[in-house]
Formats: sequence, structure tokens, C-alpha cells
Amino acid sequence: MVTTQECLRYLQTGAVTKGDADISGKGVILAFLISAYVSFTAVLVAYVTGMLEDELLTTVDRRIMRIKSRKDKHPRIHETIQHIVLLLSDQQIVTGIAIMAAGFVGLRGGQMSVYHYQIVLYLAWLSSSVHLSALTLLRPFLNKHQGLRAWRLLGMIVLFFMLIVGLVPTVSYDWGTIYSPEADTSLPDAIQPTGWGIPAICFWGKTYGDGLNDDAPIGYLILIFSYVWKMGDLFAA
Repeated sequence: MVTTQECLRYLQTGAVTKGDADISGKGVILAFLISAYVSFTAVLVAYVTGMLEDELLTTVDRRIMRIKSRKDKHPRIHETIQHIVLLLSDQQIVTGIAIMAAGFVGLRGGQMSVYHYQIVLYLAWLSSSVHLSALTLLRPFLNKHQGLRAWRLLGMIVLFFMLIVGLVPTVSYDWGTIYSPEADTSLPDAIQPTGWGIPAICFWGKTYGDGLNDDAPIGYLILIFSYVWKMGDLFAA
């Protein structure tokens, strides 16, 4: 566990960012990105090809985008796309919760740097955003299967609160910005002490008198608005 004295020292000198393949490894990043892009592509294809319920189309979709529902003409294709999106969106919830749980464990133990904790937040937010985008397509299906809707709502609530709590360290103005004035610029970037190498736990509920990050309220507002909007959409007729 990192002590307060160590945190104060790191704030003055920075720290070297150490590798963590479990968080920033190429395999981990690719797994998240591929899943997210496939899920987003499936939703996009469903809209462009009209493989969705007519009730999901707005006036703009019909008159400007010229999209018509073709699910009745191609029920098997519609069902296949729907199940693919359902499966991938479920995966997004699970992976988002899993990466946030790993982040909290590393944060509590003091081993996770600002850099790697920021990656955790990026990946979890990516999973959250992709899942929310898929909900629009799944609304009619979930309205018919209330048990699945209840479980999905529970997963959304868990991930939402994990993100809300997880953003706490990032509200500090010093988050990721500390750079030692005595740094040796001749050293390679990989071994250069910076604010990104400081243990993320050093910023848990602490601003060190430098105030809050100006972007912090915006991040919270976007997160809250998107979840309230999509959760309400789940119960729309």
C-alpha cells in the first residue's frame, strides 16, 4: 500500500510507468476493440439494411435516410442480426464490469499507475457506450422478454456505479499532469518519471490544493445523461 508520504514525493518527482500486460497488453486492447467494432457494425448494418422493427424508425430515418423496415421480408436475417447484437452487448456488460473490477483491485493495492488506470476507464467506458448503442435495436426484443430486461438492467446499474466511483481519482487537476522540473530529458521516454507513473491511489479523494479538473463535471454529466436516457428507453412502449 502506498503511503501519503510516498504520494507527496511522487507528486514532486513523478514516477516511471511500468508495463502491465494484463491491462495494456496488445491482446487485451485488441479483444476490447474487436468486440466493440463488431457490435457497432452489427447495429449499423441492422439500421442501414432495415433489419429492425418499424417502431424503431423515426421520421428522419424514413424521410431523409430512406430506411424502411424489411424484417418481415427477411425474418431469418433479422433474427440472426438481433441475436448477434444481443450476444455482443451482453459481452460488453460483462467485460466492462470485469475490467473495472480489475481496476479497483489494482487501485486498492496501490500497484496500478495513473496510466494503466486511465486505460481501464477508457476500456470500461468503451464497453458501456457500445452496449448502450445496442439497446435501441434490442428494445422490442427486451420488452417481450422482461426477465432478460431485468438482468440487463441490473448489469447496467452495476457498471454505471462502477464508472461513477471509478472516475473519482480523475477529478484531481493533477491527474496525469505531474512532470518533474528536474527530469533528465536525455533519458528515453520509457524510463522518464512522469505523472502517468504515479500510483492512481494517490489521487483517491485528494486534489492536493490544486482544485478539480475542469473536464470532470462534463464526464459525469455525459455518463449520467446517457444512462438515464437509455434506461428510460428500455421501458418505452
